[in-house]
Amino acid sequence: MNPEKFDARLTLAYVGSIRLDVETWTTAVEVTGTSPRDALSLVLPSSEGCSYMSSGMEVTASRIDVFGAGSEVYALVEPGTALIACSIPVEAGDVLLDSPALRSLAAYEDRHRVVRSTPHAVDALRNLLEQLLRLSRHDMLSEKAQARLLDEVLLETSKAFESADQDWSKRPPRRYRLARRARDFMLERHGNPPTITEICHFLNTSERTLHYAFRDVYGVTPKRFLKSQRLCAVYKSLKTASSQTRVSEIALALGFWDQSLFARDYRDMFGELPSTTLRRHRLDTD
Repeated sequence: MNPEKFDARLTLAYVGSIRLDVETWTTAVEVTGTSPRDALSLVLPSSEGCSYMSSGMEVTASRIDVFGAGSEVYALVEPGTALIACSIPVEAGDVLLDSPALRSLAAYEDRHRVVRSTPHAVDALRNLLEQLLRLSRHDMLSEKAQARLLDEVLLETSKAFESADQDWSKRPPRRYRLARRARDFMLERHGNPPTITEICHFLNTSERTLHYAFRDVYGVTPKRFLKSQRLCAVYKSLKTASSQTRVSEIALALGFWDQSLFARDYRDMFGELPSTTLRRHRLDTD
């Protein structure tokens, strides 16, 4: 994967106080961040058959990815994934609609859940959001019309929540939490990558448990992930290297002892040899 290549279409629109996001990904990507701190956020796959992974849980066309205000966002999307999302001000949900389901979810300021509702309720919400996106292109919507649209979104959201399978609402599984802690530890040590033994000791877990957790969440083994992080560290170092720096010095500093194997792995990941990256950097800075 070339880190300088990114291909996606992102659209942001507002209808009154409702924020709409439409995301279409044509490259695989890891999405991280925090949901809006003053809103209840909903994310839905935009079509049947479309899905993605959110905090280790699969979100399909019949499910709603629900983020309380300020919740952590972590998603893995594959090429071809298309999503539609909206953010509703928390105070709007409390004041404008007398819905226990909506108020209870809006009140969670740091909660994230994947909720399974009825296909009809999810489709109705999805269709309404798509309609709002089309209306957002009109600049002349009156305040009265915007308030009416907010009421409609709150109503359909409430219906979807109230139709949800209350026994199915999921929180991140234990394997996901373990894999995320391992990943964060690796990233904190990217300049001095830890060994698998060090990671297991830090997390108080076995190598076997870590292996399965990491493979389930990220689709690769922790050893493979560590190697990719070390290769990324090499790439960043080559992009900032002085004119006297050699590729072998950077590679050895990051634990790549076999130079021919390192060059092959680097080319597989970035599409060019490390010497090419270094040479291109020097030409750009001359």
